[in-house]
Amino acid sequence: MSGRTFLCQDWTTIRSSLNQPFVQDPVMWLDLDSFGDATCWIDVSEVTPPAAGASLQFAMETSPSPDDTYFSAMAPPLSFGAGAPFAQASTTPNVIRSAQSLTTNNLMRYLRWKITPSTTGPWDLTFRVRVVANRSPAFVPTLLSGCIFWLRADIGITIGTGSANTGVSGWKDQSGSGNDAAQATPANQPVYTPNAMNGLPALRMTAANAQWMSTAAFTVGAAATLIAAVQPVASPQASYARLMEQDYSSTYFLGCDSVGSSYKLIVNTNTPPYGVAGGGTITSGAPTIVTGKYASPTGSLYVNGALVASDTFTAPTPTSQPLLISKDHAAAGEYWDGYIAELLIYNRALTKNEFTQVHRYLGARYSIVVP
Repeated sequence: MSGRTFLCQDWTTIRSSLNQPFVQDPVMWLDLDSFGDATCWIDVSEVTPPAAGASLQFAMETSPSPDDTYFSAMAPPLSFGAGAPFAQASTTPNVIRSAQSLTTNNLMRYLRWKITPSTTGPWDLTFRVRVVANRSPAFVPTLLSGCIFWLRADIGITIGTGSANTGVSGWKDQSGSGNDAAQATPANQPVYTPNAMNGLPALRMTAANAQWMSTAAFTVGAAATLIAAVQPVASPQASYARLMEQDYSSTYFLGCDSVGSSYKLIVNTNTPPYGVAGGGTITSGAPTIVTGKYASPTGSLYVNGALVASDTFTAPTPTSQPLLISKDHAAAGEYWDGYIAELLIYNRALTKNEFTQVHRYLGARYSIVVP
């Protein structure tokens, strides 16, 4: 069912010097009882952050009742101000820039906004909020059981301070499993890019700079689904360039083939049968969804939701290991050269309907045509 548009707040200017949240007046909260999800557009014509390098965090919150204690964020807060990774505004008045707040939690009923300054100091913000609400609940990957790893480049990014620093040192897992990715060495940190794929953020992994990230050890099961929303910059890629891998010789590998021209899924290659599933041309500049699914004995590789290859593999024995992003588990490298916007791992093989749900979610976000 098509959405309806609501005005949550008309043009308003707020000025304060307090380091505490500023919440929308209750008489202005939207009661969207018959709707299940909402996308919010925050239009900003002027912003003055409370201090140099500081920002204003703008959150859209939802609650099942008008009780203030039940409100929680529908989506990650947007940051407005100098040096903020999601900076969308200008200190020059009358320059209107819009930021889209994407739903990651379903709309419970009431909707409001909240502004939180990052430090003490005089600040002001001139803005309005428009809301597009839909009847059906928003889909997020964690609605499907078995999601043990979910990274999305517009959520949970830790970035260096200052407008010139765009290196990403941390990427928080949104699955609830705590499998956060990190890179402590500045030279090897991927670069945060705010408008990389369909106008949405992604992390730029540059092979020449050996940029990669890794998680702490965790276990992926004997059946699994691995999904990556990416955009290659180089074509061909390096031989066996990685998107994500624990250990290709004992668990899972999702990346490129030996000449870097096609995508590849590898499962447990140290135990016969030595299956290899490769296919789908790597096209520079093309947003792409790469998926590997394994349910013993078959491993299948999909590109943009379409099956491109399958083979027989020996099931891995689940072991706790770090997951590497854009790098192999050994010291050799074999780095991905391009953008990574979203990564998902399910601890099981998704059903056909679930598979379609995830791919349509990613396809809509990154403007990729999927079945």
